[in-house]
Amino acid sequence: MARMNGSPALRNRFLSSLPDEDLHQFLPKLHLISLSAKEILFNQGEPIRYVYFPISAVVSLLNILEEGDSVEIATIGNEGIVSARAFFDVDSGFATGVTQGPGEAMRARIEDFREHTGKESFKVLGHRYTEALLSQIVLSAGCNRFHSMGERYARWLLTMQDQAETAEFPLTQEFQADILGVRRQSVASMARVFQKAGLIDYTRGKVKIVDRAGLESAACNCYGKMRREFERILMPATGRTPLASDRYQQSSEL
Repeated sequence: MARMNGSPALRNRFLSSLPDEDLHQFLPKLHLISLSAKEILFNQGEPIRYVYFPISAVVSLLNILEEGDSVEIATIGNEGIVSARAFFDVDSGFATGVTQGPGEAMRARIEDFREHTGKESFKVLGHRYTEALLSQIVLSAGCNRFHSMGERYARWLLTMQDQAETAEFPLTQEFQADILGVRRQSVASMARVFQKAGLIDYTRGKVKIVDRAGLESAACNCYGKMRREFERILMPATGRTPLASDRYQQSSEL
């Protein structure tokens, strides 16, 4: 069976790693959608209706406290799935899913998705991806507690570049503050420091990474750990590197 090379679904690494037959059977249940910035896909504790496979969109999972404060616990791009709990017959979100900027994703109704999760290929990829996601959440918890804002900010920007596969993306200071769990003034101050150091170019509502190597030096070691953990867990199942960061690293060495 010929693979549909023009299908946008192949730009999501989870979907592109499925066997041809399983992917072709699942494709009719998928719909390409455009997502706007700061769009809420599901709320913490509320029913989940759809499963998303990001293409150019990047989604943050936010833990929102009763007081209204929030902090990001995971970032999901085109390496994976948003609403991975659907693999385990869980219908509610343990976090709030919100887009970091405009982008595209493939979407399937949760009931349609579950018609295919009994297939071995879905089980293997789904369980490995969920394990990698949980590892990211655990590492994020420690990072948010013990590392400086500058280290966390650098880690987050690197992750954004990996998963959005672009060095420039729209980001407001207010949204960055929500992601990092800090005040807006703190984000503004840190952005000025990074810009003065030549690491980023920051204008109103937009961030551009200028010096990736410098940003990696400024980040805590959680970035490398998260990247290696995704590769360790997902590579045996997919046979390919799940993150785009290798390409950036290779280009900087040429």
